[in-house]
Amino acid sequence: SPSATSDGDAGQNVDVRCSLVDVADDYTKRKHVLRVANPTAEVLLQTEDAASMALWLRALHKHAAAEKPS
Repeated sequence: SPSATSDGDAGQNVDVRCSLVDVADDYTKRKHVLRVANPTAEVLLQTEDAASMALWLRALHKHAAAEKPS
């Protein structure tokens, strides 16, 4: 599972649904980092390698596209 790389609170939550999920190419401190961001929060997640990053990216994209329950 990915670990939080944020310099802030490691316990920070962000709702993946309706969030932007992408590779954090501009984050150069660590390799294999994903960004989950929405207007109110941003979380950086580091994966073990490129293969696991691709798996997490696919799964997070799937959940990011899901609608919030009413």
